[in-house]
Amino acid sequence: MKKEEGILQREIEAYLRKIDFLKPLDDIEIHKVSAFAKIELYGRNEVIFKQDEKGESCFFIKHGAIDIMLKDARGTESWVATLGEGGFFGEMSLLTGEKRMASAVAKEDSELIVIDPRGFYDVFKNNPDLMERLSEIVAARSLELEMTRKRVMTEIEKIEEQKAASKNLLGRIKLFFKIK
Repeated sequence: MKKEEGILQREIEAYLRKIDFLKPLDDIEIHKVSAFAKIELYGRNEVIFKQDEKGESCFFIKHGAIDIMLKDARGTESWVATLGEGGFFGEMSLLTGEKRMASAVAKEDSELIVIDPRGFYDVFKNNPDLMERLSEIVAARSLELEMTRKRVMTEIEKIEEQKAASKNLLGRIKLFFKIK
């Protein structure tokens, strides 16, 4: 390992120790996780990943802000949340390998720590209780995203209902005035 790589890994380790998501990890486990971490830079409005893409990594926001966007069945994107320094996203894909449940876009220039699942293999193997604690965090965030998805769909359904009522009324007005 080059000197720069060692400094970078220590910097990543120091940052990861501050993340609530990773608080249950001890120093040895943090070191193992950081060995599979890298820093990526994203410019303002740059797409980090899109909803439904395959993914296996989790992102921790070192600097910057990230918008989480949810696309409905019609392809319309809705804002879900803006995450700032210390926030994280992509954890469901990291822990389960499932497709991305939402899109992530850099709201401003951002520096992210990216971790792939290899960093957690030994940690989970040696500490199964940690999987349970992390699954509780992920389940709460997934539920929140699903509630947002339902709220967005309800708003779209209301708009569709209003459009249908308007079209129906227009038809009745035309009929009354005998205009085609």
